[in-house]
Amino acid sequence: DRLKTLDLYDKALIALVGDHGEMLGEHGENSHAFFIYHNVLRVPMMFKLPGAIQSRKITEPCSIIDVMPTIMSLAGLDPLESIQGIDLSNYLRPDFSLPNRAIFAESMTPTAYNCNSLLGLVMGRWHYIQSTRPELYDRLKDPVELNNLMEQFPAQAQKMSDRLIHLLAETDHSDSDNTAELSPEVLEQLASLGYLDDNIVLDYTLQSDKEDAKDMINVRNQIMHAMNIARTGQRDLAFKVYTEIIQQYPKVPETYRILAAFHLKGGELDEAEIALKHLLTLTPTDRSSLNKLM
Repeated sequence: DRLKTLDLYDKALIALVGDHGEMLGEHGENSHAFFIYHNVLRVPMMFKLPGAIQSRKITEPCSIIDVMPTIMSLAGLDPLESIQGIDLSNYLRPDFSLPNRAIFAESMTPTAYNCNSLLGLVMGRWHYIQSTRPELYDRLKDPVELNNLMEQFPAQAQKMSDRLIHLLAETDHSDSDNTAELSPEVLEQLASLGYLDDNIVLDYTLQSDKEDAKDMINVRNQIMHAMNIARTGQRDLAFKVYTEIIQQYPKVPETYRILAAFHLKGGELDEAEIALKHLLTLTPTDRSSLNKLM
């Protein structure tokens, strides 16, 4: 309304894009940031273009990485080199299509639970997820992805696995430390939302001896539940939940990290030290834990 009042709406380029979906209990996950199923990958993406242009719906898979090159093109800017996204404004041409595109997705969160990372590809109707027990879904027939088709379509699964390996081989995965100086309160809030985790590592390998993320979602839910309990002031109950998780899953680094933060916030330094030392037996190179002990 404001743009129309200023006589700018017709000339404006407006992009409306979601960042991620929510699982809301599907596949056992109550929020997001752990799995890479269709529920969390699919987001709205709409472009309102300048002028009167007939609307068109793109039916082929697109990605958030397409937003920047599309806006640059529509704004008349030269494209950047080595860009991964595509210019979606090409779809305004009726004859344009982009077959055989592979869109990549990843979640490193499971590495904090001693699991393989989740690496996925979307190609047309197919969605492949690499994990200890890989998965293949037909997005059109099974949009909630409950029917794993690995056994029924092994050739399709192998094709996408090979494509994923090729994509990973030609991509630079070097990581730089861009950690900002944030207050403990902000760090705790980010951690509770699943956006921050000292034990998450960039791991694009597949190791057969690691847990499958599907088997550890219950542990993550228990940890998140204990964190919520602690925030309400029920420290004894939260500690009881943490202890039960550790007794059942003694090799999950994330539990010790959260427990150490729990004790540090309560000023219980000796207990925090014990939790951090347990954590370092599982992740000896964890710089954050080492710094806390010093």
